[in-house]
Amino acid sequence: MKNNKQSKTITTTYNIPTQLSGSVHIALISDVHDRCPDAALSILHQQQPDLILVAGDLMERHDPVVSPWTVEQMDEWQGIPRTRTWFFNIVRKFDGSASSGEQTKRWNKANGYRFLEEAVKIAPVVLGVGNHEWYHTEEDLQFFKDHGVVFLDNRDCELTVKGQKLLIGGMSTRYDLEWLDQFSQKDGVKILICHHPDYYPKYIKDTNRNTFALIVAGHAHGGQWRLFSRGGRKRGIPVFAPGQGLFPRYSYGQYDNMIVSAGVSNTANIPRFGNPCEVVMIQLGGSSSNNK
Repeated sequence: MKNNKQSKTITTTYNIPTQLSGSVHIALISDVHDRCPDAALSILHQQQPDLILVAGDLMERHDPVVSPWTVEQMDEWQGIPRTRTWFFNIVRKFDGSASSGEQTKRWNKANGYRFLEEAVKIAPVVLGVGNHEWYHTEEDLQFFKDHGVVFLDNRDCELTVKGQKLLIGGMSTRYDLEWLDQFSQKDGVKILICHHPDYYPKYIKDTNRNTFALIVAGHAHGGQWRLFSRGGRKRGIPVFAPGQGLFPRYSYGQYDNMIVSAGVSNTANIPRFGNPCEVVMIQLGGSSSNNK
């Protein structure tokens, strides 16, 4: 694993061995949250990956007037116990994107589109769904289609990249375990995009579904604050992550076959500390891996 700083966004690299006959250079982006994507795009232009995976929360789509889902329903999907919702409601008060729809001032819906417009010029883009994306509009879906973005909402696809066949699935916040069962049993080198790292121990880790060469996630924002961080491997102690609470286990780095990105933006009204934004580069098919 390597860290390379570029402004306030770092680049972290991993090597993941697989049965592929060659290697594929993959970029992992998460948690754009309709913020300015320029730093991430600059790194992507520099790295020139073969494939770009977006692990959810590219956009802000949680206006309760428009959404078919309520906050309570989304909490239930994410497994937040009713006894703990008071705590998460307090946390939401510090989240700059937690207000409804167009009332939010710190994001611009054009940023997600602009990121995709530029990213598809670099490499094929596969997009997963995060918890801030309660829904996608017809305009969104048409945009994805028009720009060749592969959108995976509890479904999978087959892509050939640099002559290597990859099976890629997207497990959404509103997960479909029947689909996951079917996808996990397909033959081939499989990649799972799953925004929530906390879904890994719940639904994947110690089950017969864990047949993936690689799982990519985001959501945790690296733990927001990381105490005693020294950079590089010494990223310190994470303080909080949604879905996991205080001192989360899965917040940044590599855990078995899962890589968790710290994300490329900050939605909270409190700043990150010891926890820079991050673009992850993964060499899939290399000869060694870096376990956390």
